[in-house]
Amino acid sequence: MNFVERVLLLRDSSSLQTFYLNCCVLSDGPHINTWIYAAIRHKIQSLMLRLSFEDINGLFVLPQRLFTCESLMDLDLQFFYDLKLPSVISFPSLKILTLVSVTFADHHLVQQLFSGNPFV
Repeated sequence: MNFVERVLLLRDSSSLQTFYLNCCVLSDGPHINTWIYAAIRHKIQSLMLRLSFEDINGLFVLPQRLFTCESLMDLDLQFFYDLKLPSVISFPSLKILTLVSVTFADHHLVQQLFSGNPFV
């Protein structure tokens, strides 16, 4: 278990206000979803994910649980190529959605991303 995992997994049960993750998929790939799951378990309110890839064809699948996170109020995704969206998307508390340099694998699900969020 690396340092980040220890901090996230062994901390108390208090909620996590902000989590900013800026990492490389090639070197941190096996840990990224673990870190996101830990943030969700701690009722994350603001999440910024900035992932870098070794090439433009990089692909990383975010956990489905992220797209139904009830506590999330601010989601910022940067540098995702062919982002795969799950069929169920529900962010009941989301007020801010920021997408920077994001392309989608399925353009039909993009509408669901926005329609499933009444405040966005």
